[in-house]
Amino acid sequence: WSLSGDGATADLFIVLYHGVNEVIDVGLPVTRNQFQLARGFLARALNGHNINTEDISEGAQVMQRLSESKDSLTTVRIFFLTDGVVRSLDLEEESFPGLEVRYVVWDSDKLSRLKVGDREVIELDFAHDYDGAIPCLKNSDPTGEYQTFLAFFPAPVLARIYGTHGQRLLERNVRAFLQSKGKINKGLQKTLKDEPHRFLAYNNGLCCTASDVRVKNGELEWVKDFQIVNGGQTTASIYHALKKEKVDISQVVVQVKLTVLSDPSKISEIVPLISRYANSQNKVNGADFAANGQFHQTLEQLSRSICAPPVSGLQRGTYWYYERARGSYADDKARQSSPALKRKWELENPTAQKFAKTDLAKYEHAWLGLPHFVCAGAEKNFNKFAMRMEEDGEPIVDLNYFKQLIAKAILFRTTEKIFSSLNLVGLRANSVAYAIGLLAHRSNLRIDLNRIWNDQRISSPLVEALKIACIGAYEFIINSQGDHKENTKKSDFWQAFLSSDINLPNEWEGDWAVTSFIAPNNEEDALSAEWEKVRLLLLNDNRTILAMEAYTNREWVPKYRRASVATLAAHDWKSLKKKPGIGLKKLRTLVEMFAIAAADL
Repeated sequence: WSLSGDGATADLFIVLYHGVNEVIDVGLPVTRNQFQLARGFLARALNGHNINTEDISEGAQVMQRLSESKDSLTTVRIFFLTDGVVRSLDLEEESFPGLEVRYVVWDSDKLSRLKVGDREVIELDFAHDYDGAIPCLKNSDPTGEYQTFLAFFPAPVLARIYGTHGQRLLERNVRAFLQSKGKINKGLQKTLKDEPHRFLAYNNGLCCTASDVRVKNGELEWVKDFQIVNGGQTTASIYHALKKEKVDISQVVVQVKLTVLSDPSKISEIVPLISRYANSQNKVNGADFAANGQFHQTLEQLSRSICAPPVSGLQRGTYWYYERARGSYADDKARQSSPALKRKWELENPTAQKFAKTDLAKYEHAWLGLPHFVCAGAEKNFNKFAMRMEEDGEPIVDLNYFKQLIAKAILFRTTEKIFSSLNLVGLRANSVAYAIGLLAHRSNLRIDLNRIWNDQRISSPLVEALKIACIGAYEFIINSQGDHKENTKKSDFWQAFLSSDINLPNEWEGDWAVTSFIAPNNEEDALSAEWEKVRLLLLNDNRTILAMEAYTNREWVPKYRRASVATLAAHDWKSLKKKPGIGLKKLRTLVEMFAIAAADL
């Protein structure tokens, strides 16, 4: 089961598992019965039957949560999961008063076609799911690059769409809902409450994109990959006015410009420009426009799914929240449907562990020996970061990258605290960036980021080294001629600092990792880095490759099966690539085998 943060959508899952080595046909009577079982559970929850507040079983808690949320619920999806194959879907979805109920089937046939990790594409069927198709006007670009449709969406329909899909509608928007604190958003709320009939006249409407549409007789029936590029504030304001303020929005209409691109490959080129030129409401920072690329979206997804290790046995793990879209942290918190859920969400996503795009650039540039970029200011530093990725290629964003990035964040934020404890006046941002850059340089990027991630703190020897580096950086800057802050922005000044005589304690070198932490920009770089790490752990492994194949359930190059693991482990990546008959695909398998074996040591 699952309940959305705003309490508007509930998902119930019912499972029929056979667990046999053959495909079982699931007939219509069985399928219908499974959905009826879930509907019965839902009915009892909504009616308050069989609810015992002292019952701590999971089923009782689910029933109580559903009962508490019945006033905010608009949609319930019932999922039927089975390892058999459902042969008929001739089912009628029966709704409850004021509540839409949807049936969804996932059987072994559908699961086998699932592409794990694909971005979820939002499809809207206005004709069947949203009270009918929406009248629209069409205009085509003479070049055939895109089609544009103009339509007027009833506000209740827009609110339902946002309630169902939330921020997934805003993946190509430069920010999420910024709450009702800003001047423009307060104006939206006031208009919705006091002058709803004038909302259309006052509001700029939405700019949206899609990959495909179905239009019949001048009416928009269906849209695929629907995204709100500009107008997230309008959409979320309407939703929050309806759900939180109980405002009557039945008379509110919103104009929508829907652009359908003929070539999906141009989405990353055209959509940011649509956002830039269409946005005339809240001020958009330059960094916001660069937030739509795959790098930032993947990083955002990882930040929502990877739990950091607890720092003590009495604590649970927490998340490091990457705020790709400005305002998404406050919006996600506001979408929690009760004070208890909001407190729980805040405990799992502490404010102290939120970081934005400009923070990301700051952590990376300080680590990479580019603190003079950091000293130029948040926006300029991020622009440099975006330019570097465009020229050098984006690093591969995977589990390792995310963990090491968070370690850099912990390193940077801890250094800020260390500097503040030294009673030095001013120049903290500049001194911190230079201090981290110095230690990263002196260690050849071997400060153990994996250890920092695992411990969620830095070691005592590293703390002492950072104290000395902070003092040394501060004194070097404060004793320079001219404008101190401007000096730190120059590459020559940074190079001069690297040559300064700052003696660091020997103890901190004991915490260095065996290899450097450099984020790879392509698959081969990633494999190379992983190989150098795992091969060193297997230099004395006397097993044959044949034995390794059996142990890891992998198949490798037949002619090397009699060779020992240690023999191959003795080769660095460059010499390994020179061996005949070993292409990138075979190298990938070898690295996987070695990684599995190394992990079990």
